[in-house]
Parts: sequence; structure tokens; C-alpha cells
Amino acid sequence: MPVIPRDIDHPLNEASYDEMIRFWQHGVAQPTSVALLDPNNTKGFEPPPNLAAGQPPSPNDRRLTMLSANFRNNVLAPILDPAAPLPTPDSIPTPARTFELSNVAGGGVLPVPYPTKGGANTLEVWGFNASGGAGETWFPGTTIRVREGELVHSFLGPKFGSHTIHHHGVEPTPMNDGVGHATFLVGEGGYTYQWIAPEAGTYFYHCHKNTVLHFEMGMYGLLISDPDVPGAPFIDGGSGMVYRRDSLRSYQREVFWVIDDFDSRWHEDVIGMGHSVGIGTVGNEFLPIGGVPENSTVQLHRFDPDYFLVSGVIADPQSQAGGRQNVITNPSVSPTAQRGETLLFRVLNASYTSVTINFPAHLNPEVIAMDGRTLGRAPFVQYSNPFSMSSIGGRMTLSTAQRWDLLLNTNVPAGTYFVDIEYRHWVTQELLRTISIPVIIVS
Repeated sequence: MPVIPRDIDHPLNEASYDEMIRFWQHGVAQPTSVALLDPNNTKGFEPPPNLAAGQPPSPNDRRLTMLSANFRNNVLAPILDPAAPLPTPDSIPTPARTFELSNVAGGGVLPVPYPTKGGANTLEVWGFNASGGAGETWFPGTTIRVREGELVHSFLGPKFGSHTIHHHGVEPTPMNDGVGHATFLVGEGGYTYQWIAPEAGTYFYHCHKNTVLHFEMGMYGLLISDPDVPGAPFIDGGSGMVYRRDSLRSYQREVFWVIDDFDSRWHEDVIGMGHSVGIGTVGNEFLPIGGVPENSTVQLHRFDPDYFLVSGVIADPQSQAGGRQNVITNPSVSPTAQRGETLLFRVLNASYTSVTINFPAHLNPEVIAMDGRTLGRAPFVQYSNPFSMSSIGGRMTLSTAQRWDLLLNTNVPAGTYFVDIEYRHWVTQELLRTISIPVIIVS
């Protein structure tokens, strides 16, 4: 079996700048869009690590490796403003759909039903929305909703530091993938991501800078790709159509269950150390878990959630119904349906725990898609089939970032049915909390 030489006998050569720039730009010195505006390092925008303005960058620097010489010399060279947006390579000027998102990092405050670990009654939560204003809904982020197969432009204009948008499950070009450690971070002027709407299904988007922290801070939102049919993309929460195998099915109501958890220590102590806390610096790339003053209290390996929520609504232990605690009755989470209607549930585990969702015996939804792929739909998933929840005991367990789509026929006796969600520790599987969501069927 062939092996990569570095894996066996080529340790990192710290004496080689050309080799170190790859290492730095993957971890502690990811370039921003501002850096890419200055590919030859002649404008003084954002010099490469350990180089002054005017010094030519390494041939391995992403300023040179990510963009063609023609693009650098003819498109980027004339740009003299570091606050200008980074042009999108190979941009097609007539997208079928456009989105403009900013972030409210540093400005979002979410009320909590009981005190945080620091004794506060609010929690700093970041997010995305169309304006970047903390006074508008920002968590979870504004839904990106598209029609299968169309060309999409998503513009990110950060207001608080550099960030990215990674459209999770979409397959764009590397330049448009929004993974900071593999490409670049979006700085002051912003950047327009260009991509093709994927197969109809449930996806999500999130910031991929210092991902473990920024995702926990709330920088994500749903991305829905609807079938290419008249009326699509559909309205969140309303009626629409979805694939079941190769056929289209109508639903009368859509339900988003975005399951999350917060460790308030991260939102108070950790984030107070900065957006890049836990990441080293050039010359100090490796930070031990403890023992070093600047990192001993970070401990991003330690996640002990004290808040449990669905679609931005935090469960309150004082909220009781049906002999249960932690009941979420907010209508944005707890659906009410006319008997006989079909409900579409889009479920995303955005938590860092393992979650198990328990449906009562009277409710037997059918699982029609997983992770944006319709079960049984040709050509790529034709080997699979939809299946009922009763066939797996009414229990579905999702790890972080997994998505399941379920169709529920509500032709059952009218009443209130409780769906229970168990949160279990990501390492020990200890049960941390059970919350309940009423599904109300009226005749």
C-alpha cells in the first residue's frame, strides 16, 4: 500500500518558511479575504506571518495558490481599498437566488429562564441574519431556502470580526466552501459564495472559523432545498411538497426542530478571551489543555451543558404538563394540526450531545430522508427505503450535525401527544436532561 512520505519520515521542518506557511495558514494564521486582495503583499493590507509589507510571499502562500495569475493580476491588483469585497472567481452574474447575511457576534443577548453558571439572567449568543442587527431575530440564523438545482449567491458581510459561511452538505468549489482552515476567512469587505442548490432536502449552514466555539455560540441556521416545482421555495412552517422516494408528496404544515444545548461557561468565561480563543499563534502554535495561564481556563474539550433548547427556545424546568417537566409549549416548536393533515418534521441535532427522540405509539411518522438525501430516490440513494418510526421502536438517535426528515399523517384520535427528547453526554452517555414537546391534534 502506498504511503505519504510525511506520515513516516518527514516531520515538520520549522526551518523552512515555504513549509511553515502551509502549517500556519491551516491553523493559527488563516488568511482573510483582505489578505487575498493583496496577493503580492505590496499594498500592506495583511502581511503574511513573519513578513513585512513588500516582501514577496512564499509560493505556498494561499494568496498565490488559491487564485490564478490572471485573476490576481487583472482583477485583484487594481483594488486599493482593504474594505472592498473580495471578488468571486468565475462569478456568474445572474444567479436565480441571492442572500445577504451578516453576523451579530458580540451583540446578541438571549434571556434565560434560570441563572447561568456566572449568575446572570442573559446569555451572549451570536448568529446570522439579513441585517446583522441584534434587535432582529438572529438565532437560529435566517433560513436559507432555495430550489433544487438553481444557482445561488450568498453574501457574507461580517460586522464583528472575520467569519465564514460553510453550506453544510453542499458541494461547491473550494473557494466557495467556507472552511477557514482550508481556504480563507471573510473579513471587512465581505465575500459572495457561489454554489448550486443541492438535492432537495434539509441542510444547514454555519461559521467554520474556530468552528467548535463559533458553532456553540449560535452561528448557524437551516438551509432548505425544496423540489424544483411551482411555488418553491416554500414558506417556512407552511405547506409545500417533498420527495418520498421518486414521488412528490404534499404536506400541510412544516415543523423545524433544531436541537441544541449551551454550556454557559463557554458563553461567559471562554468567549471573554476572544473569537479565536483556544487557537495558538505563530511561534506558539500548540496550547496545552491546562497549565499555561493564557489557556488553562479555556478547555474546549470540557463541555457541560446547563441549557437545553429547540429552535432557539430554552426548556424551563418549571414548565410542566402531562406529568413532565421541561415542556416547550412555544408554538414555533410545539405544532397544532388539524386531524388528517400531514406534517413534515425537519430535525437537526445542533447540540454537542447525543440526542434521542421518542415518539409515542400513536404517532408513527415515516423517515423519508437523512442528511439531505431522500431515501429510495434514484440514482444515488435508490438502495435505501423510507421506514416507519415504529420499526425502530419509536426512538431515533442523532449525533451532532445529523438531520432526519419525517412525514407524519395525523389521522389519529384528537389529543395532545408528547414527544420526549433525551440529551446524553457526548462521552459518558449520561442522561443530562429530558425535554418534552406537545404535538396537538385537533378535530
